[in-house]
Order: sequence, then structure tokens, then C-alpha cells
Amino acid sequence: MCSAIQAQTVAPVWELGKSSIDPKMTTGKVEVVNGTVALDGANAFSLSANVLGAQNDYTIEFEVKRPADAKQGHGLTFVSNTDESGKAGLGLKYFPPEYNAIWLFCNGYQTVEQRGFLNGAFNKVTCVVKDKRLSLFRNGLILAVTDEVKPSALPLTFGEIRAARIAPYELRNIRIYDQAIFPTGFDRSAERMRHVSGDQYTMQRVDIKNPSLPRILVVGDSISMGYRGYIAEHFKGRAYVDYWVGSGCSWYGKPLGDKDSTAARAWEGVLSNGPYDVVSWNAMTLHWWSPSQSNRCPESALAMCATEAVEHLKKTVPKTQFIWVRCTPIRSNLADGTPTLNNPDNARMVTFNAIVDEVMKRHGIPEVDLYSIAVKQLHTVKKGSQDTVHWGAEVSRLFADAIIKEIEKHLPASRDCVPLAPALPKPTFEGTPIDVRSPHREAYRGEGVPPPLLLVPRGVRLISSRRPVTCNDLRAKPPDLALVTDGDKQYSTSAYLELAPGVRWIQVDLGTNAEIFAVCLWRERPEQCVYRDTVVQVSNDPTFVKEVTTLFNNDYDDSAGLGKGADKEYFEDHFGRRVAGHGARARHVRITSNGNTSNPYNHFTEVEVYGR
Repeated sequence: MCSAIQAQTVAPVWELGKSSIDPKMTTGKVEVVNGTVALDGANAFSLSANVLGAQNDYTIEFEVKRPADAKQGHGLTFVSNTDESGKAGLGLKYFPPEYNAIWLFCNGYQTVEQRGFLNGAFNKVTCVVKDKRLSLFRNGLILAVTDEVKPSALPLTFGEIRAARIAPYELRNIRIYDQAIFPTGFDRSAERMRHVSGDQYTMQRVDIKNPSLPRILVVGDSISMGYRGYIAEHFKGRAYVDYWVGSGCSWYGKPLGDKDSTAARAWEGVLSNGPYDVVSWNAMTLHWWSPSQSNRCPESALAMCATEAVEHLKKTVPKTQFIWVRCTPIRSNLADGTPTLNNPDNARMVTFNAIVDEVMKRHGIPEVDLYSIAVKQLHTVKKGSQDTVHWGAEVSRLFADAIIKEIEKHLPASRDCVPLAPALPKPTFEGTPIDVRSPHREAYRGEGVPPPLLLVPRGVRLISSRRPVTCNDLRAKPPDLALVTDGDKQYSTSAYLELAPGVRWIQVDLGTNAEIFAVCLWRERPEQCVYRDTVVQVSNDPTFVKEVTTLFNNDYDDSAGLGKGADKEYFEDHFGRRVAGHGARARHVRITSNGNTSNPYNHFTEVEVYGR
């Protein structure tokens, strides 16, 4: 885990109740009572822009409590130094229940929307800027990471002046630091998507570590939020997957080139984050075609709007393969609560799907028919459900599988990449896998079913063969440690390293600062088992105190003390576990585990590191 400065060891450069507020930089009545300031839309106070230093690294933290009688219909800016004209700075604006959401603005654009933001108690909000990238936390938990926040020359202002006074929000423990101070336990090395925004768009983008891998963009509405994670997981190590919750078509029947049309500007910004090889695209059809707001898409204008969008994209990015994703149904309930598709709103979706089908067929755009998939899953909808458009996780998985199948047809193998093909031992385990009850375990692939391909650049080679191995179990002898990199992956009682129970690690010294693209691990045993708290990390620091990059972490409850991981536990098999290295530069590779489901010991048969 990356080390981070903790707030307890650093003095803030400004603190509410201890530092002064310049009366010349206040509006309305601003009083600090018992370390708390109340903001009610009729008052605000500002701090000089210098309080944030050069604005490369800084931290803003505070606790906020919304009024008990907060009513929907207003928004209040908690803190901002947004420079609209200069497109710089940040801002946090809150909207009370039922919406209960925070908007994070970066460089003058709304970049993040986080719902369910506040409860009735004080909530701690932390904005950490490191190397100009912002991380937003609530009560110590990460909510979002953004792209670069440009330095603003405007003062940092808490509160805003509204047309009408509102019930007061209480803020306390406001502290400003001129350093990036991350919450205790936060693992900066874990992979996270970045929220990026611009004119008419906000999206999530993966950090590109291996430019040779192909790239995928998933475009859609809340239906896509249900399936996009499955798509990203499927292509992990093979392609990068970005998300855009957007439309890309002109609404209200306006031509795409109309001066008031935002679609072309949105596409320009989104596609500037590419280039993308494949785009899975649903134009927020449940919103665009909304029966309750039919002026958004008059039936008479639909074919024109869809045609203009397709032709614009073919002209703008002719090498990108677009895949149209058909709109899902709108349900209603019968008198007894049974879901049905026999209603006027869904009839509109059927008609509109058919119109766009013709447009896509004319332009050679392949389609994925989520509508038909959903129709066959009507039995999965809970009787009497008031949500008439969304589907459960099992249906979202079916949506993802259909889209993945179509993407596979068009995705280039790589940009000068080849599949990693390590030599495999003979299978040791045969039979039915044990029932490991864990919501954090990936689905069993099936006996003899290989894992997804892992692509690596051409020329990558094995760089760990017979390299020295160390560990944190003093009982381990050098001949036993040497088994880990001796090239023998076949299970036998004399061919693996066994370490004592508890959190144990092995470490391979590559001998030089290498560019790592894959780490492969074999631990198959005669009995089916799952190893706990598997963490794969790389670093140039042999003590793994600083400059640590985490490549894999399935410790979902932080029981190993290396931070909570988002990866899944898995059954061991003769294929081994192949972990993408993404070109991380490091000399040392450390693999941690914490016993297994068969016994408390830790075992390592072979580790292979591929790089250059």
C-alpha cells in the first residue's frame, strides 16, 4: 500500500475557529459558534487563493450537517473557487432529499454526480488534490477521482448567496492543508477510473498504462450502468473500457448542426479521450424517447436525428466500429401487480426501435437486441415493482454477455499485442468444486475452461526464471524458496513452498528495474481450494514501504492490512492466475496470501513474471 501523509502529523494552514476570517471577504452575517458556522444562502466567506499554495497538492476537509427540514428545490454550494471564464478550480454543490446529491465541478464543468450523499448526522467531506488530480471522499471512503483541476486565481469561498434564504447547513472542522493528505487506510495504488468532463459531457476514463491494448467505449443511460462493469471485467487485461452516460443524438427534433444542438460538441469532447476501437452505443433512449416528455423526440424527427448522428460519427472517426444497443422495454403492472409489456409507453419503444433499426441497417451498424433479451426475462421482475424500466443483476449480466459477444467480433486483437501463453502443467484436481460461500468469489469457469486471454506487447519475455526469492516466514530455507522460480509448475509434495499460517508473502527480486506486463501464479493442489487475501504488488523499494503499485487484491475486508481489494477470490487450477502488469516499472514483485479454504497454510508452486 502506498504510504500517505496523515492529518494528525501536519498542521493545517487554515482552520475554522483558530484562524481568522477577513471581514472584507464575507457576505452577510458569518458567525463561528462553538467551532461551527451556519450557511443559509444569505451568507458566505472567502479565503485568499494563496491558502491553497501553488494548487498542485492540497487538501480541503470539513464536516457538514444538513437541516432536518431540508426540502428539495434548492441547491447550496459548500465550497468553490470555480473560475467559469478561465475554466479552472473546483466546486461542491449539494441538493437535499429526495435527490440528496452532491455535484462536483472541475474547471467549470459538472464532473461527478453522487447521490445518497448526506444522512442526518455530520458527514466528513474531504477533497484531496495530488499532482492536480482530485480525489473526493465522504467519511473516509473514496467516491471519485478526477482528471487535472487547473489552478484558480479566485478565492476559496464557503457558501453562496441565493435569491432566498434557506434553512441553515452547519459546517465544522473546516481545515485547509497545503499538502495532499489522504484518509487513513486509503490505497492510492489501486486502479480507479477517472471522471473527466468538458463542454456538454462528463465521463469515466481508465488510466492507460499499456497503449498497445485496444480501447472500448460504453455509451448509455442507467441501463448501461447495470452491465458496463461486466464488460470491463471481461476485457480486463485485454482492452480498456471507458464509460459515458450520454446520448450523442440531437434532442427536440433539432438538426445535429443546429447552433443550439449540443450533441456534436459532446461527441467532440468524448472522442477526444480516445481513440476508441469499438463503441457500444445506446443514446439514452429511455430518456430521449420518454413518453412523458415526447417533445424530446418527435416520432417524425427520429430517423433524421439518428441518421445525422451516425453519419457524423462515420465522418469524424471512420476507423471506429460502432455497435447500436436497442432500447429495453417499459413495463407496467396489471391489477394484481404482475408485470406486463402491454401498454402504450412500451408500444412507443417498439415503434422507435424499429425506426432506428432501419437507420442502422442502412449504414451497416450492427445491433445488440437487449429488448428481446428483456422480454424473455419478464418473470424475474418482482410482482408490484414500481420501477418499470430497470432490471436485476442477472438480467444485466445477460445484457453484458450479448454486447461482449458483438464487441468480440470487431475488437482488434491488439495494437501490436499477442496473447500470453505460458506453459501449463497437467491438471491436478478433478471433480466437482467445493461450495465456497462468498459473495466475493468469481463464478467457477468449469473444469478445463481456460481463463480470458491476457494480451502483452510483442517481445515480452519471462524475466523471473531462477531469480532469488525471499519471504516473511523465518522457517523457509533457501532450497525451498528456490522452488518458486525453478520453472516446475507441476504439483507434487516436493515441488512447492509452504509457509506458516497467517499473512505471509513471497518476494521475487528481478535484479533490475523492469517493465512488467504479467505476473502468473500457480498454487493448484489435489483438493479444490481458494486462497484468501491474495495481493500482488510491485515496487522498486525492497521493503514495500514506498512507491508500491498494487496489480491484484482480493482481500475484500482488509484482513491482511494492505487495503480493501476489488478483485474476486477464485478457485485454483492448472491454468494459474494471470495478473496484468500494465507496464508498471519495478524491480521487486511481492505476493501475499492468508491461508486457504482447505488448511491455514500458504503455498506457492511457481511464479512467473513477464516483462522487458
